[in-house]
Amino acid sequence: MSSGARHIDPVGPIRRWTRLCELLAFATLLALSLWLRVRDLDRLPPGLHFDEAAYGLLAERVRARQFAAFFSEFNGREPLYVYFVALAQLALGNTILAERLPAALVGTATIAAVFFAIRELFADTPRARRLAWLAALAVAASFWSLHVSRQGERAGLVPLVGALALGVTWRAFRTRQTRWLLAGGLLSGLTLYTYLAARFFPLLAVICAGYFLLRQRALLRGARPRARRRGWHEFGLHWRRPVALWLGVAFLAAAPLALHFLLHPADLIERTGQVSALARGGLPQIARNLLDGARMLTIGGSGDLKYTLPGRPIFDPLSGLLCYLGLAVCLARARRSAPHAALLGWFGVMFLPAILSVEGNHPLRAFGILPAVMGLWAVGADAAWEALARRLGRVGWALGLALLAALLLGGFGLAYRDYFGRWAGDPRLYGAMDGEYADLAAYLRTLPDDGTPRVIAAEALDYPTIVYLNPAARDYGWVDPSQGLLIPAAARAGGRLEYIVPDRVIGTRAVPDNWHAALGVMPEIVPFRNAAGRPVGKRYIFTLPPTFAPERFVPPDRACPGSGADFNGDLTLLGWQTPATTMPGATVPLTLFWEANRPSRPSWQIFAHLVAAPDAPNRLAQQDANGAFARGLAPGDLVIGRYQLALDPAAPPGPTLLQIGLYDLDSARHPRAPLLTASCRANPARNTVILRGPTIGP
Repeated sequence: MSSGARHIDPVGPIRRWTRLCELLAFATLLALSLWLRVRDLDRLPPGLHFDEAAYGLLAERVRARQFAAFFSEFNGREPLYVYFVALAQLALGNTILAERLPAALVGTATIAAVFFAIRELFADTPRARRLAWLAALAVAASFWSLHVSRQGERAGLVPLVGALALGVTWRAFRTRQTRWLLAGGLLSGLTLYTYLAARFFPLLAVICAGYFLLRQRALLRGARPRARRRGWHEFGLHWRRPVALWLGVAFLAAAPLALHFLLHPADLIERTGQVSALARGGLPQIARNLLDGARMLTIGGSGDLKYTLPGRPIFDPLSGLLCYLGLAVCLARARRSAPHAALLGWFGVMFLPAILSVEGNHPLRAFGILPAVMGLWAVGADAAWEALARRLGRVGWALGLALLAALLLGGFGLAYRDYFGRWAGDPRLYGAMDGEYADLAAYLRTLPDDGTPRVIAAEALDYPTIVYLNPAARDYGWVDPSQGLLIPAAARAGGRLEYIVPDRVIGTRAVPDNWHAALGVMPEIVPFRNAAGRPVGKRYIFTLPPTFAPERFVPPDRACPGSGADFNGDLTLLGWQTPATTMPGATVPLTLFWEANRPSRPSWQIFAHLVAAPDAPNRLAQQDANGAFARGLAPGDLVIGRYQLALDPAAPPGPTLLQIGLYDLDSARHPRAPLLTASCRANPARNTVILRGPTIGP
């Protein structure tokens, strides 16, 4: 052979063919996973839950160029998912599919992200690709991943962005390449824009840094002082630049969110305070959460139908054994192996949001563990496979492959059955996902736009499901009929008035059949159904006489001489009605009569305190209720608020007083509405009107 002959590498084409086959196999896996996540996505889950619709409404603000690093509405929402929904709305409008499609795409992308993260974590080991494949397949076959990916919630972003951040950061510090350091810092900062649980993610960086510092200390433990100082100096020189670059980019990425919390500190703590285990049950609650979290893996999961198939654990018993084996392997190798230690840290850190909240097995708050727990399963599956290969040679290797393939295929089958069969077939699901309100929004679109004043009855005013799917509903009146009635200004002169009342509201709010008796007019009742023929609610059509107001709307007792008690120029308390006498332990009915002066910006909430003397420290009874005081009341709207004050059985006999006021429901500090009427008997310092209450008998 001449010296100029070209060398042919026979392995090269085989490697390229292998990589092509692997790429095609992975593309097939992603395509199958995407199909499972988008199949009938606009119809299953049925309806559109309150939380899902909230993201859609916030996305409308983004499309109107009202950008934010954090949205304070709806108990506070991190913005990244909202921006994805806004992009989907550009093509699909205000639809269920537009709200859920980003979650399906995110769930599918998470499979690839987990493959990348596990491969990077174990890049220096011979089984990196095998572990990555096993972890990715486990995510794809997971009922948990499938379920969350089909529900438009921001929690699904935590595994995706977290896996990308860890994988890119691990490669960045392994290669010390600037582009990877920049990308790793950016992704790590972006995790904070995904979901409340991601606030724990920076703790993983602290744990990893501490781990490498301890390893360096162990390496230098037996060295002389001079060699030890030199070793620490070289360690610092080696890591100073990449750490500074990564931290700098991460801090820059998180800066807008940090600035928002600096300017609005209540947003930082409001939701955490609502779900904190320490605030609700203390250490005993955390102990219960640890037990529930452990049970969640293989014994039994959450009972919340909205987020999972009630009682379903993450793994079946056999897969759970492999997860526990992976956990044991990682614990055994953590001191010597950084990847195994990082996987353990990832699992522990991202389980903290569930352990420290009121539900230790909450499917969304714990969802950040998905990549780590599937990584643990992959480590356990790989260890079992390798043990079979060592004992039985090629037969053991083939047997291990067959068993794992059967386990994963079985996982796909069980996930499909449990989601599209058992969970989808649960008759309670329609109500759990606000199906009634989605169907109500569709029904409202069939009503003629003839100027008839209409009022929607709902459990919460301006209910997001209805408003998102039918933006025209914003122009209707809203009321909780268990707490009051609303007479729009357009109906004060008499004529037609319609109430749209879902059956769900009548049932869940214990609304009596004669809830409309205060109007003094019997309505025509027209039931309506959804497209499948299922009863949804009733349309109450009132024909009011021309003298309906003010003749038919006169409070028995006037709150103030003249026009009434004016709160903030928004609402006027015209008067009240309550029994003259009552007994200790009784429930005192209270009716308040209000008039709207202008569309108010705050969402006012009423409070009624029954006291023996003004500002008495011990209240005999109290109730906070929203009545109909949502944003958007039109000037001239009348409200009849009905409340029930449960009197203390130990209340002493004698006369009582009612202290009535309003506070801003959406503001964290709940500031009270200022009382602007001087002619009332009032406590200006407390912004309350003081009215006569019932006399408590012996």
